[in-house]
Amino acid sequence: MVAQVKVKDTSIEVKRFFKKFEKDMPGIIRQSLAKASAFGALRIEERTLQGKDADGNRFRPYAKQTIENRKKAGRKTSFVDLFFSGRMLGSLTFRSSAAKGQIFFRRQEEGEKAFFHDTGSGRIPRRPFFAIGKKEEEKIRKIFFDNISKRTARR
Repeated sequence: MVAQVKVKDTSIEVKRFFKKFEKDMPGIIRQSLAKASAFGALRIEERTLQGKDADGNRFRPYAKQTIENRKKAGRKTSFVDLFFSGRMLGSLTFRSSAAKGQIFFRRQEEGEKAFFHDTGSGRIPRRPFFAIGKKEEEKIRKIFFDNISKRTARR
């Protein structure tokens, strides 16, 4: 349970109000976490497609061989956007419960690919895209609390 409220009052309406509030709160939090998580997933995808990491820095450029391979496949080479087939970023999604929101990859294969890009592995340079930056974190926090305020405002 998120909050506990005890009321000593003989008013039946006041008791009903707080009982309903207590019952509705987990759903309100779940919805708020879903909205915040959806925004986080969308920001990761948008920012990555712009070739930027969580802090707004450009990714390290492609190696010469990678540029050649991308040109042959008809892909852009002007900046790194981690987009080739679209499966990795297309697999990015979110879910929420009454206690937490999660951003993750639906397919294990795409999650592993994302891990290699994010941490750097072998000849793949580190390109940390799967993170939330400070500015994004503030916006996510605002979305979460604004939704709770909106849903709990006196009806």
